[in-house]
Amino acid sequence: MVKFIIAFRATFTHTHTFPSSPKWIRGAVVSLYQWAITFGLLLAAIVNYATHKRDDHSAYRIPISVQFVLALVLAAGMFLLPEVSL
Repeated sequence: MVKFIIAFRATFTHTHTFPSSPKWIRGAVVSLYQWAITFGLLLAAIVNYATHKRDDHSAYRIPISVQFVLALVLAAGMFLLPEVSL
């Protein structure tokens, strides 16, 4: 299910990325978005590997807290984006 959501986001996020970015930087913005997805998957794998041998509640609380922190950063960044009429 997670792979489906990532693929869906990777496909349809470009409808906002293309019109809102200048013509000379569009390719870099799309590449940066794809790199961010890959980096996020790597970070998730590292956090899961680092906490998989814990026997207490922190084995699942640490990965979830990392997700919440990154979600808050993205939510705060949304308010800095310009509105785009499609």
